[in-house]
Amino acid sequence: MIIVTLVVLFGISAASAVVNSMVAGRAVADLNNRVFVAQRSASALLRAYVNQETGQRGFLLTGDPVFLQPYTQGRADAAQMQTRLRQVLDGDVRATAALDAVSTAANAWETTAAQPEIAARAAGAVPEDQVESLALLGKGLFDTVRDEAARLQAVTDDMAARELHRVSAAQQVAKAATYVSIALLLVMVVTAFTVLPRLVNRPVTRLVGQLQAVSEGNYALEIERNGPVEIAAIADAANHMRASILASMDDRVVTEKALTRYDEQTRMAADLHDRTLNRVFGLGLLLASAMSRHPGMRSTLEPLVAETDEIISELRTVIFDLTRTDAPGVETVPASSLDGDSR
Repeated sequence: MIIVTLVVLFGISAASAVVNSMVAGRAVADLNNRVFVAQRSASALLRAYVNQETGQRGFLLTGDPVFLQPYTQGRADAAQMQTRLRQVLDGDVRATAALDAVSTAANAWETTAAQPEIAARAAGAVPEDQVESLALLGKGLFDTVRDEAARLQAVTDDMAARELHRVSAAQQVAKAATYVSIALLLVMVVTAFTVLPRLVNRPVTRLVGQLQAVSEGNYALEIERNGPVEIAAIADAANHMRASILASMDDRVVTEKALTRYDEQTRMAADLHDRTLNRVFGLGLLLASAMSRHPGMRSTLEPLVAETDEIISELRTVIFDLTRTDAPGVETVPASSLDGDSR
């Protein structure tokens, strides 16, 4: 039971370590392939808008077309970053809303300030007071773009922080589960070297004790066959031997009783033959002698002689029955051995 519990706990901890390692791996992949990309893209988007605003303001102040190059490149970069952000932020409502706010603010700045100012400056020189007014309008709108881009950056930073916390937590759980698995493995090894020998030796020890009890005379004790196949085979053989011994003992008891009864019957038959039968036989001889000496008493003595003969015949039958036996090794006394006493 202890071993099974340890194995189950080891399996649970090992599975937990594997699962949390997989979770940490997926979180790291998501962090690298989505969150960090969103962070970098949000920063690049803000730089693209700053490049646009710098080029637009420079062209407004100088009228030099060279300043339109960063504006044009910034527009292309911003469009590319917008597309990438929408791909990596797909499904994240909060981040998508922040990206929409940036796009709305950027479109408002471009349509209300940047493009009209560029068109006005491309048409010719713009009065200084008008340039200042346009610059203030553009600055106010672009500040909104900058603020919304900063919020988007904060959202991506928060995403990164959450993912990093998720990775850290999964790694901590996986590490703890790994340590627990190692500890359980060590406990299992120690248990295997301490408990298992006892569990294996217990059936053998029990078998030896029961065999010793049987060898000391406790033949009624049944040998338990619990344990490995070899233990069961030895127990079956010992039980068979024990049953044979019990059967032999029963046969011996029956034989001893039969022999005792035969000895007693033989003794009784000998007593009847040596004492009672001879006395009756002697009495018959005396009666026969008296009858021959006193012929006048023949009618009186002749029935007595016949009676003694009848008694002798019955005693011989009793003696013959007593000497008959079914005990092994005992021969029946033949009836002819008793005829030596007949007159």
